[in-house]
Amino acid sequence: MPDSCLPKDILYSEQSTGSRGRGRPLLRFKDVKDAVKRDKKTLDIVTGGWERLAEDRAKWRQQLRQSSDRLEKDWIRGLAQKRGRTVSL
Repeated sequence: MPDSCLPKDILYSEQSTGSRGRGRPLLRFKDVKDAVKRDKKTLDIVTGGWERLAEDRAKWRQQLRQSSDRLEKDWIRGLAQKRGRTVSL
């Protein structure tokens, strides 16, 4: 195909001037919904009562803080076991 053909011009002009954004692609609503479900399961938040718990801001923060502290300690213990060390938390 000669260089002056329109399909070839369009194909190569998009590739030469196009750019991709940095970072992770934007999430769809479905992806966000799945991420929230996964996070609730990871943090051991009861599926049925989380809305009532979230209404009391102090209790909600306390629950999240306790769950995240537990997850962090478990993660550190797991890393220490991989390395063959013992860690006291």
